[in-house]
Amino acid sequence: MGSAPGYFENRYRCKDGSFRWLGWTAAPFASEQLIYIFARDVTSRKASESEIKNLNLELERRIRDLTEMNKELEAFGYSISHDLRAPLRSIRSFAQFIREDSESGSMSTAENKDYLRRIESAAKYMDLLLLDLLQYSRLNGCELELVPVDLDLALNDVLTSIEQEIEDRKADVRIRSPLGAVKAHPATVRQVFYNLISNGLKFVAAEKNPQIEVWTEPKNAALRIWVTDRGIGIASQYHQKIFGLFQRLHSHDAYPGTGIGLALVRKGLERMGGRIGLESEPGQGTRFWFELNQADRPS
Repeated sequence: MGSAPGYFENRYRCKDGSFRWLGWTAAPFASEQLIYIFARDVTSRKASESEIKNLNLELERRIRDLTEMNKELEAFGYSISHDLRAPLRSIRSFAQFIREDSESGSMSTAENKDYLRRIESAAKYMDLLLLDLLQYSRLNGCELELVPVDLDLALNDVLTSIEQEIEDRKADVRIRSPLGAVKAHPATVRQVFYNLISNGLKFVAAEKNPQIEVWTEPKNAALRIWVTDRGIGIASQYHQKIFGLFQRLHSHDAYPGTGIGLALVRKGLERMGGRIGLESEPGQGTRFWFELNQADRPS
């Protein structure tokens, strides 16, 4: 029985500098003492295969994006049905109490003030939630122009804006300057700093004062920025979950917030070509880090 034909393909450079693909076939001929070899140009087929491969990769990317969008829509649906309706129910209930008690004449001034305070608190929370949702949707849709950003200046802007809260909480905030510069969107970098530092101020045991430290270290062409605290910490099984929309590990009464802050951080960093991670254990504080491409300090 004769041997089976052999086949292989290779890429060759032509005299004019272009490249062509040739498919070679080798087969025994007649008494098998001779080998029949011929080649054919398969450049068009290889180009089509490459295009199909690229289209498949693009399709996979779009499927991943759609899957992520579906998850976000599910989370948004949950927020509409739960997070947004909860303060509305509070407003409705306390408004009803005021109406009923005013009609009966049994409501005291103290009760009246308490009901109004609760209505105001629920309305503020709902307004904050809607603002966070609006900010998140903007990050999904807008184009971010990346420019050199001086991290020391960006962080100073944030610390100045929350100076009163830092003083009220008797927080110790330490910055290891200089932090360097990154290629980023200035407002989004400030938002990242704001959310991470706000978490460090908020998630602290009642008997402790917040302690926050910020520094940077080079990672090849990137700069890794650390924002660490000595707060209540996060169990390992929640390290990825906390970056999702409306993911809360504690009740709103224990630690107020909308559950959107870290989702904003992750989305903003992704839009700037960066990434984020953390190191944390319950009771041992949290060490958030995020990376962005290094840049020369702007003049």
